[in-house]
Parts: sequence; structure tokens; C-alpha cells
Amino acid sequence: IDQYPRLAAFLLTLPGITPEAVPHFHEVVYQQIRELAATRQLSGRPVPPTVLRWIWTSPPGQTGRVLLLLNQDTFCHPRYDRPPDRCFETMETLLRDAISKINDVRHHQPPEITVFRVDRTIPAQADAQYSRLRECALSLTPAATARSERISP
Repeated sequence: IDQYPRLAAFLLTLPGITPEAVPHFHEVVYQQIRELAATRQLSGRPVPPTVLRWIWTSPPGQTGRVLLLLNQDTFCHPRYDRPPDRCFETMETLLRDAISKINDVRHHQPPEITVFRVDRTIPAQADAQYSRLRECALSLTPAATARSERISP
């Protein structure tokens, strides 16, 4: 994750997700982000590659907590997407849609989503942003990790 100048992370609290549903959730999110990247590329926006990295509390238990980390520029490029809040709203909608496609959590309460942005191109802000993200990641112990194939449209 250190290779991305702008790192995005989404902490999701998923009530009622089972360990068996986790791989399906990963696949649905991967497919949706891949489709978003392809659409962005077709519209002429740059789409640098990304790998989705996941940190889950292990086992998920009654309330699964997961941190998704990815290259922010894949879905929100600073030169082409203003304001960036709209891009993050798109990602939150994408994540909520992915959750709704998983049978185990479809009828439960909606997930909570907390967004972290670590912009290393603005050093004055990056340290505080990274500290918040690090604290969040460390709170997910014991943890399981996973990563996707590279998304590169």
C-alpha cells in the first residue's frame, strides 16, 4: 500500500456476515471496482492499476469488521474528478450494493462505512491521516488478510 501516493481505505461494519460469505463479498467488490475502472477509462479518465487489500477481524463473528485498502486514483483522479467527495460517495454506494448481493446480510441493518484518505502528495496532512488509518487497522486484531488480483483495465 506504500506505492500509492493517494491511498483510500473503507472500514465496513457488516452485521450478520458469515465467514463463508467473505470470499463472495471480495469477488463482488472486485468485479464492481473493475467495471467502474473500465467505465472511467472509456470516458477518457486515467485509471492507474490497483490491488484490493483486505483486513478482517478474524473470525468475523456477529459483526464483521473489514478494512478495504486501494489506490484512490483508480476511482478518483485529482485532475479529473472534482469534487473528490462525489467519487467517495460512488465507492460507498458500490460497497453497499456489493453487501446487498450477499444473501447472509441482505436482510440485516445497513453497514456502517468509515472513509480514510491518506494523501502523501500533501505531507502536512499525510502523517495525521496515516496515523488514524494505522490505529484503525491495529484495532482489527486478531486479523485475517487477503488481496485481489490486480485491477488494470
